[in-house]
Amino acid sequence: MSIEARPEVFQIVADESNVYFVTRDEVTYFLKYEEKTQSAVPQLSVPGLKKIILGHELVVALPSPGDVTLKRIWVYKKGFYSRPLGTRTITGYSVVSLCPPHYVVYSEDMQVSVWDPVTKRTVSHFGTGAMVTFLRPAFSSFLLVFMGTSLHLWDWKTGERLYRLYSGLEWTGNYGNLLWANASSILSGGVDHQLEMISFM
Repeated sequence: MSIEARPEVFQIVADESNVYFVTRDEVTYFLKYEEKTQSAVPQLSVPGLKKIILGHELVVALPSPGDVTLKRIWVYKKGFYSRPLGTRTITGYSVVSLCPPHYVVYSEDMQVSVWDPVTKRTVSHFGTGAMVTFLRPAFSSFLLVFMGTSLHLWDWKTGERLYRLYSGLEWTGNYGNLLWANASSILSGGVDHQLEMISFM
């Protein structure tokens, strides 16, 4: 299969039943792979250089490095791409993740917001006191938040930091591939390329 007359493939993302390609130049295209025809069918396009996050219900396009367009998060309901479910303009450095059931969690420098694109309202907003470099949902209303080389467990409903889990590890690579969490423990990459498990409940 080839993607003809398209810019380079920037991402390949998948859910339970489909594979998608993300290509981009001055516009980012989100294409669904059709196995029967062995072709990539355009689903949506957004201006600028975007990264795609694929959730259970949502597809999110967010600015990536080098994007010179207006810094905006675009949120679509999966399968319905004629118009966005919602958009949000952001300022400064931002990290974005999805939180069940349909919340978009994003940072702006030292602030974290939880936004519901369905109701168009911010359901939570809190300061972290330091630049957020990575975040992801853990379980329930808890977020795992990296700030530099420290790892924190935050409750986004109350805006409270519950634990400071690491204070000085040497992190390398992609945090998203180094981290797993459930309601009682975290498995994470640590110093000297070791895996570490923390139990906190």
